[in-house]
Amino acid sequence: MMYQEDDAGSSDGLKIFLDWLERDSEAIVGQMFDAVVRATPSVVSTDSDRALLRSALTSHLPVLYQVVEAGETQPIVRLAAPAKRWAQHLAVSGVDLPELVLAYDAAGDVIVQMFAHSLRHGQPRVADATRADALEVAMDRLYRYLRAAMATAVALHLREAELLRRRTVSDLHDWIRRVLRDDVDEAAAQQRLNYSFAGHHVAFVLWSADPAGPDLDRAASYVRAATRARQLLQLRIDHRTIHGWLALEASSLTSGSLPSDMPRGVCVAFGAVHTGIVGFRSSHREALEARRVATTFRPDRLPVVHFDDVAVISMASHADDLARSIVTRRVGPLLSQPNLVLTLRVWFAESGSPTRTARALGLHTNSVIKRLERIAEQLQTELDPGDLLLRVAIELTPLVDHNPPQ
Repeated sequence: MMYQEDDAGSSDGLKIFLDWLERDSEAIVGQMFDAVVRATPSVVSTDSDRALLRSALTSHLPVLYQVVEAGETQPIVRLAAPAKRWAQHLAVSGVDLPELVLAYDAAGDVIVQMFAHSLRHGQPRVADATRADALEVAMDRLYRYLRAAMATAVALHLREAELLRRRTVSDLHDWIRRVLRDDVDEAAAQQRLNYSFAGHHVAFVLWSADPAGPDLDRAASYVRAATRARQLLQLRIDHRTIHGWLALEASSLTSGSLPSDMPRGVCVAFGAVHTGIVGFRSSHREALEARRVATTFRPDRLPVVHFDDVAVISMASHADDLARSIVTRRVGPLLSQPNLVLTLRVWFAESGSPTRTARALGLHTNSVIKRLERIAEQLQTELDPGDLLLRVAIELTPLVDHNPPQ
């Protein structure tokens, strides 16, 4: 005898359950199939789906028989090929994991209900004590099987879903890369990316300094909502960075249509608004450049930056030798005094207002005025908020600063 129990009643109950599994397997599969379809109709969209589900359910019964017979406390369930294919097929078909779990629960409930009915109404009649033992052992070992089988199926679903996600991201990355290097048919790219190059669109870069930080996908949705974009195309570059494009109704992004803030820990850099596939590329380059300038030269102005606000600094900073020369010549005496550099930078940003500068720095207005007087004295010039070269020089100080931002 392959099944052994310490208690003779439990041994009899186990034999009854095993005999029932073997005798009524066809009816069990039929009712499990109907129950799963009722509970999770999304898993049987086609005749092929229905055939695969029935095959998977049929393949479970011999494995269930072996696990119940062995009676291991923590059985290792090796699903048959049809059951494996079904779990993987659900992932490929876009059926969510909770649907798979619900299907397993529905099938398990059917086995319990059918066996209980067989014990009450089957022939020959089973004594009450033996019936109770049989139902107890059946439910215990069925639960062990379902727990182990479901864990295996869930792992298969998750693995297949991750492989599919990676293939999709890789394909999306390839198409976008081809668009950016002007090596793709525009109509084909629009269809594959599900994004229209017609009309107005703007590129953006989302990033986080914290690898375990906020949800960047949610932040991308926040940006879309703030700009009221018709479409969002996004590509995750790594766990800290997303490149994105927004299809807009308006021909420009005003301060009112930019997000006023971002989720904590997230920064965003925008390009300018453009049209057409050429504009798709141009806005992306501008967004990348806006991020570079923001993180290198204007860390105090994050988390939202627009290329138009840093375009002059961008152009000046690419000629490093000339930029350093401008900085040294115009603001050299201030480079060892970071508080004066910061004051002048904020003063320019506040259009030359000592009052707003003081508010931004958390200082008294008189303190700001005294700093400005020291700056003018050391630079030997009158401060003019319209002095573009001085403003560019003060923004470029990280190129030669003793303590550049990290």
